[in-house]
Amino acid sequence: QYFNKHRNHVLLVEGQIDTILAHKYGVDFAIAPMTCHVSDSQAEWIKKNNKIPILCFDGDEAGQKGTAESAEKLRQHGVSIIKYLPLTAGMDMADLANNMKDNLCAYIHANMCLYNQYEINKLLDRFDSGVNELIIGIMPDINNKLKDIKDNVERGIIKNLISKRLHLWKDDDILCP
Repeated sequence: QYFNKHRNHVLLVEGQIDTILAHKYGVDFAIAPMTCHVSDSQAEWIKKNNKIPILCFDGDEAGQKGTAESAEKLRQHGVSIIKYLPLTAGMDMADLANNMKDNLCAYIHANMCLYNQYEINKLLDRFDSGVNELIIGIMPDINNKLKDIKDNVERGIIKNLISKRLHLWKDDDILCP
């Protein structure tokens, strides 16, 4: 199947109901710290038993904060591989288990990622958002400069340069004709 004893995964969820429903639908490696973060003794147990944690706390603000704190705690205890299963806002493992039922294992396998990958993606999303705002802010000035270029060949060369620098498609409507 997707997870086996040799891989030593442990799915960390917030509470008893999350754990019970995960087990009901075949995820027998789910455990609950009984809060939205991992304690020192739990992190030490995970390290000592060579487990690969999959953090899957509730999709609310407390769960997200607990996920970040748990990842840091696990790192402090020398756990090198940490995985993450994102949940949408307002959802918990019990909701996911009830929705996915016998497909829960497959869902977890298909949607989990390395926690470091998740953190990097969050940073890149912030970067993309900032870059996009910056691009929107400078486009009027760029388009005014493009309008001033009368030679079609030169305008095409400059548009290609702009497209490459700003990672735009050559035929994006953002650049004036």
